Amino acid sequence: MVRVSMTLVAERAQVGSLTAELGAIIMQARANQGLMDGHLSIDASDPCRIYYVEEWLTERVLREQLHSDRFRRLMGIMTSADHPRFDLQLCVWAKGADYVEEALEEYLRRLMLPRQ
Repeated sequence: MVRVSMTLVAERAQVGSLTAELGAIIMQARANQGLMDGHLSIDASDPCRIYYVEEWLTERVLREQLHSDRFRRLMGIMTSADHPRFDLQLCVWAKGADYVEEALEEYLRRLMLPRQ
């Protein structure tokens, strides 16, 4: 999975128009089969901070998006913002609660081993 994330801090007067435009960009992304998830949120403690995330099935699928008008609009929003944060993360593996359970079981097994 490849995660595209962006954090913007907007002027209070711009938050509504930016979230509307970013929401439209996410809706366009959802038309692509390779999109696993996409969401937009506003920080509860700082309503001027906007978070944008896309999660793509593979790097190849994301690369196909990089030349799209939709992605160019996203980059335009980012470059016009003051001090944006933009990240691409390639996730090699992802696990859920089963990972925590396995790690705790391993820890308990080590505790039970006789000390030498």
